[in-house]
Amino acid sequence: MGGIPVSKRTKLLRKENNEAQRLLSSPSICILYNIQEYLRSAPISACQRESVRRDVIQMLSDAEARGETPTDVIGEDYKSFCDSITAGLPRPAQPQFFLGRLRDALPAILALYAFLCAARFNVKTGWYASVKLGDLPAAAFALLMWSGPGAWLSRKIHTRQTLAKTVRVLFDLLVLTGMVVLGLLLPQQLFQIHLLAALVPLAALFVVYKLLDAKLD
Repeated sequence: MGGIPVSKRTKLLRKENNEAQRLLSSPSICILYNIQEYLRSAPISACQRESVRRDVIQMLSDAEARGETPTDVIGEDYKSFCDSITAGLPRPAQPQFFLGRLRDALPAILALYAFLCAARFNVKTGWYASVKLGDLPAAAFALLMWSGPGAWLSRKIHTRQTLAKTVRVLFDLLVLTGMVVLGLLLPQQLFQIHLLAALVPLAALFVVYKLLDAKLD
Protein backbone atom coordinates (compact mmCIF):
# COMPACT_ATOMS: atom_id res chain seq x y z
CA MET A 1 0.00 0.00 0.00
CA GLY A 2 2.99 2.27 -0.45
CA GLY A 3 1.40 4.47 -3.12
CA ILE A 4 -1.94 4.94 -1.36
CA PRO A 5 -2.52 8.33 0.34
CA VAL A 6 -2.55 8.21 4.11
CA SER A 7 -6.27 8.93 4.50
CA LYS A 8 -7.17 6.13 2.09
CA ARG A 9 -4.79 3.76 3.85
CA THR A 10 -6.58 4.46 7.12
CA LYS A 11 -9.98 3.86 5.56
CA LEU A 12 -8.81 0.61 3.99
CA LEU A 13 -7.40 -0.56 7.31
CA ARG A 14 -10.66 0.30 9.05
CA LYS A 15 -12.69 -1.60 6.46
CA GLU A 16 -10.42 -4.65 6.71
CA ASN A 17 -10.55 -4.55 10.50
CA ASN A 18 -14.33 -4.30 10.54
CA GLU A 19 -14.57 -7.39 8.36
CA ALA A 20 -12.03 -9.36 10.41
CA GLN A 21 -13.69 -8.35 13.68
CA ARG A 22 -16.95 -10.07 12.69
CA LEU A 23 -15.18 -13.44 12.84
CA LEU A 24 -14.25 -13.04 16.52
CA SER A 25 -16.20 -14.46 19.44
CA SER A 26 -18.24 -12.23 21.76
CA PRO A 27 -15.59 -12.15 24.55
CA SER A 28 -12.92 -11.14 22.05
CA ILE A 29 -15.16 -8.44 20.53
CA CYS A 30 -15.86 -7.09 24.01
CA ILE A 31 -12.17 -6.70 24.92
CA LEU A 32 -11.45 -5.30 21.45
CA TYR A 33 -14.15 -2.65 21.99
CA ASN A 34 -12.55 -1.65 25.29
CA ILE A 35 -9.15 -1.38 23.63
CA GLN A 36 -10.55 0.68 20.73
CA GLU A 37 -12.23 3.15 23.06
CA TYR A 38 -9.16 3.46 25.28
CA LEU A 39 -6.94 4.17 22.28
CA ARG A 40 -9.17 7.02 21.08
CA SER A 41 -7.56 9.44 23.52
CA ALA A 42 -4.03 8.12 23.08
CA PRO A 43 -1.56 10.55 21.42
CA ILE A 44 -1.35 8.52 18.21
CA SER A 45 -2.80 8.97 14.73
CA ALA A 46 -5.94 7.32 13.37
CA CYS A 47 -3.81 5.15 11.09
CA GLN A 48 -1.72 3.99 14.03
CA ARG A 49 -4.89 3.15 15.97
CA GLU A 50 -6.17 1.03 13.11
CA SER A 51 -2.79 -0.68 12.79
CA VAL A 52 -2.84 -1.55 16.50
CA ARG A 53 -6.43 -2.73 16.13
CA ARG A 54 -5.41 -4.98 13.22
CA ASP A 55 -2.63 -6.55 15.29
CA VAL A 56 -4.92 -7.08 18.27
CA ILE A 57 -7.58 -8.71 16.08
CA GLN A 58 -4.92 -11.09 14.76
CA MET A 59 -3.74 -11.88 18.29
CA LEU A 60 -7.30 -12.59 19.45
CA SER A 61 -8.02 -14.70 16.38
CA ASP A 62 -4.88 -16.77 16.91
CA ALA A 63 -5.74 -17.19 20.60
CA GLU A 64 -9.21 -18.49 19.74
CA ALA A 65 -7.67 -20.97 17.30
CA ARG A 66 -5.47 -22.28 20.13
CA GLY A 67 -8.42 -22.48 22.51
CA GLU A 68 -7.17 -19.59 24.67
CA THR A 69 -9.16 -16.71 26.13
CA PRO A 70 -8.62 -12.99 25.40
CA THR A 71 -7.12 -12.62 28.88
CA ASP A 72 -4.45 -15.17 28.00
CA VAL A 73 -3.01 -12.86 25.33
CA ILE A 74 -4.08 -9.39 26.51
CA GLY A 75 -3.69 -9.89 30.25
CA GLU A 76 -5.92 -8.82 33.11
CA ASP A 77 -5.37 -5.08 32.51
CA TYR A 78 -6.05 -4.10 28.90
CA LYS A 79 -5.13 -0.49 29.67
CA SER A 80 -1.57 -1.46 30.60
CA PHE A 81 -1.49 -3.59 27.45
CA CYS A 82 -2.47 -0.56 25.35
CA ASP A 83 0.00 1.73 27.13
CA SER A 84 2.85 -0.70 26.48
CA ILE A 85 2.02 -0.74 22.76
CA THR A 86 1.50 3.01 22.28
CA ALA A 87 4.68 3.80 24.24
CA GLY A 88 6.73 2.37 21.39
CA LEU A 89 4.90 4.17 18.60
CA PRO A 90 6.26 7.39 17.08
CA ARG A 91 4.27 10.44 18.09
CA PRO A 92 2.76 12.60 15.32
CA ALA A 93 4.06 16.14 14.98
CA GLN A 94 2.24 18.65 17.17
CA PRO A 95 0.55 20.52 14.27
CA GLN A 96 -0.67 17.23 12.79
CA PHE A 97 -1.85 16.00 16.19
CA PHE A 98 -3.73 19.27 16.83
CA LEU A 99 -5.37 19.19 13.41
CA GLY A 100 -6.32 15.56 13.98
CA ARG A 101 -8.05 16.45 17.24
CA LEU A 102 -9.78 19.34 15.49
CA ARG A 103 -10.97 16.98 12.75
CA ASP A 104 -12.34 14.58 15.37
CA ALA A 105 -14.16 17.40 17.17
CA LEU A 106 -15.70 19.02 14.08
CA PRO A 107 -18.69 16.61 13.76
CA ALA A 108 -19.76 17.56 17.31
CA ILE A 109 -19.19 21.25 16.51
CA LEU A 110 -21.29 20.95 13.34
CA ALA A 111 -24.09 19.15 15.20
CA LEU A 112 -24.02 21.74 17.98
CA TYR A 113 -24.10 24.64 15.53
CA ALA A 114 -26.96 23.08 13.55
CA PHE A 115 -28.89 22.47 16.80
CA LEU A 116 -28.50 26.09 17.90
CA CYS A 117 -29.59 27.31 14.47
CA ALA A 118 -32.68 25.08 14.42
CA ALA A 119 -33.63 26.12 17.96
CA ARG A 120 -33.42 29.82 17.19
CA PHE A 121 -35.03 30.16 13.76
CA ASN A 122 -38.63 31.25 13.45
CA VAL A 123 -40.53 31.34 10.15
CA LYS A 124 -42.80 34.08 11.51
CA THR A 125 -39.85 36.47 11.76
CA GLY A 126 -38.85 35.94 8.13
CA TRP A 127 -36.29 33.19 8.73
CA TYR A 128 -34.28 35.29 11.14
CA ALA A 129 -32.84 33.90 14.34
CA SER A 130 -31.92 35.67 17.54
CA VAL A 131 -28.38 35.15 18.75
CA LYS A 132 -28.41 35.55 22.51
CA LEU A 133 -25.62 36.39 24.90
CA GLY A 134 -25.87 32.97 26.53
CA ASP A 135 -25.27 31.14 23.25
CA LEU A 136 -21.56 31.97 23.24
CA PRO A 137 -20.62 30.67 26.71
CA ALA A 138 -23.00 27.73 26.22
CA ALA A 139 -21.19 26.64 23.05
CA ALA A 140 -17.78 27.17 24.69
CA PHE A 141 -18.90 25.18 27.73
CA ALA A 142 -20.06 22.26 25.57
CA LEU A 143 -16.83 22.13 23.55
CA LEU A 144 -14.65 22.32 26.66
CA MET A 145 -16.64 19.59 28.40
CA TRP A 146 -16.59 17.27 25.38
CA SER A 147 -12.89 17.77 24.69
CA GLY A 148 -11.84 17.67 28.37
CA PRO A 149 -13.89 15.54 30.80
CA GLY A 150 -15.64 13.87 27.87
CA ALA A 151 -12.35 12.65 26.41
CA TRP A 152 -11.25 11.52 29.88
CA LEU A 153 -14.44 9.48 30.27
CA SER A 154 -13.88 7.82 26.91
CA ARG A 155 -10.48 6.70 28.19
CA LYS A 156 -11.48 5.57 31.70
CA ILE A 157 -14.99 4.09 31.56
CA HIS A 158 -14.73 0.75 29.81
CA THR A 159 -15.71 -1.99 32.26
CA ARG A 160 -18.72 -2.94 30.11
CA GLN A 161 -20.08 -1.56 26.86
CA THR A 162 -23.50 -0.91 28.40
CA LEU A 163 -22.01 0.98 31.35
CA ALA A 164 -19.77 3.04 29.07
CA LYS A 165 -22.69 4.05 26.84
CA THR A 166 -24.92 4.86 29.84
CA VAL A 167 -22.27 7.05 31.45
CA ARG A 168 -21.68 8.81 28.14
CA VAL A 169 -25.40 9.53 27.66
CA LEU A 170 -25.66 10.91 31.21
CA PHE A 171 -22.60 13.07 30.61
CA ASP A 172 -24.05 14.46 27.36
CA LEU A 173 -27.33 15.23 29.17
CA LEU A 174 -25.34 17.08 31.83
CA VAL A 175 -23.61 19.16 29.15
CA LEU A 176 -26.90 19.99 27.44
CA THR A 177 -28.43 20.96 30.79
CA GLY A 178 -25.51 23.29 31.42
CA MET A 179 -26.04 24.87 28.02
CA VAL A 180 -29.73 25.45 28.75
CA VAL A 181 -28.91 27.00 32.14
CA LEU A 182 -26.37 29.37 30.62
CA GLY A 183 -28.92 30.36 27.99
CA LEU A 184 -31.51 31.14 30.66
CA LEU A 185 -29.05 33.12 32.76
CA LEU A 186 -27.98 35.28 29.79
CA PRO A 187 -31.12 35.83 27.66
CA GLN A 188 -30.07 39.21 26.21
CA GLN A 189 -30.25 39.35 22.42
CA LEU A 190 -27.02 40.29 20.68
CA PHE A 191 -28.22 40.35 17.06
CA GLN A 192 -30.35 38.58 14.49
CA ILE A 193 -29.09 36.53 11.58
CA HIS A 194 -30.83 35.22 8.45
CA LEU A 195 -30.91 31.52 7.65
CA LEU A 196 -28.77 31.91 4.51
CA ALA A 197 -26.12 33.86 6.41
CA ALA A 198 -26.08 31.25 9.17
CA LEU A 199 -25.54 28.47 6.62
CA VAL A 200 -22.28 30.05 5.40
CA PRO A 201 -20.16 29.22 8.50
CA LEU A 202 -21.91 25.83 8.71
CA ALA A 203 -20.86 25.03 5.14
CA ALA A 204 -17.35 26.40 5.79
CA LEU A 205 -16.93 24.14 8.83
CA PHE A 206 -18.11 21.15 6.81
CA VAL A 207 -15.60 21.92 4.04
CA VAL A 208 -12.81 22.22 6.63
CA TYR A 209 -13.81 18.85 8.10
CA LYS A 210 -13.81 17.14 4.68
CA LEU A 211 -10.41 18.63 3.83
CA LEU A 212 -8.88 17.53 7.13
CA ASP A 213 -10.47 14.09 6.84
CA ALA A 214 -9.01 13.68 3.34
CA LYS A 215 -5.50 14.89 4.20
CA LEU A 216 -4.87 13.75 7.75
CA ASP A 217 -3.78 10.36 8.95
